[in-house]
Amino acid sequence: MTIQRRDRLPIARVEEVVLGDLPAPARDELERACYELWSEFFAGMDRQRFVATHLFDDTRLGAAYDRAGRLAGFYNFNVLELDVDGERIALLSTGVFIRLEYDAFTALLRRGYRTVLRLRLAHLRSHFIWGAIFTTPVAYHTLVDSFREYYPNPVRPTPRYIEAALPQICRRRQLVQDPADPFVVDFSISQRQIDALKASARLQNAGPHAREFTARVPNWEAGKALFVFVPVGPANFLSAAVAGLRRWLRRRARRSR
Repeated sequence: MTIQRRDRLPIARVEEVVLGDLPAPARDELERACYELWSEFFAGMDRQRFVATHLFDDTRLGAAYDRAGRLAGFYNFNVLELDVDGERIALLSTGVFIRLEYDAFTALLRRGYRTVLRLRLAHLRSHFIWGAIFTTPVAYHTLVDSFREYYPNPVRPTPRYIEAALPQICRRRQLVQDPADPFVVDFSISQRQIDALKASARLQNAGPHAREFTARVPNWEAGKALFVFVPVGPANFLSAAVAGLRRWLRRRARRSR
């Protein structure tokens, strides 16, 4: 049975920390909780490798909790500075993971936007881009619904600096690119909730964005993913704010029925 958004559980608070600032016991407990949540969705990576590839000393981690203190969802922000052909690039990499029974996306998004703005202001002389690996058409739809500018894009050419940086970024993250499509990568993990994803309203009534993703990554169920880059600037901040308002209005309309 698919959990509808109106039936999802509320969260009580969102906290953001820099992992390296935590005492060792608190950091270990938070890493354990994040890995446990992540493992509800993916298989193929033990806790040691998960921490080594996702959670660093300078990682900013936002955690959403319910009233009982259970972790409902989290995001992790990391910034990698690159010099590619004389172009300075600040790559923001992040993941967002939310237990299906919780309505935590909007709260994490609000807190995360404030953090992204602070990080953007700290890298004004660089191309500041968000690099996200999308493993499902459901997650990809959320991105396309929120941002005006993203790459690869079905109607816009990819900027040269992104094309030039892509191989270096993939090498650093140990991602194998598809020779036929360099933005498609082998994520080396597998989905645990394929049936639930296929039963979701988003895929049962697939719109153009979900179809766009499945056309580009037809074997996403087998661990293939799409590397997408979002320039962080005024145009995308505005489009994200508008998208957030649309989601809020839709949610309010559903609750009033």
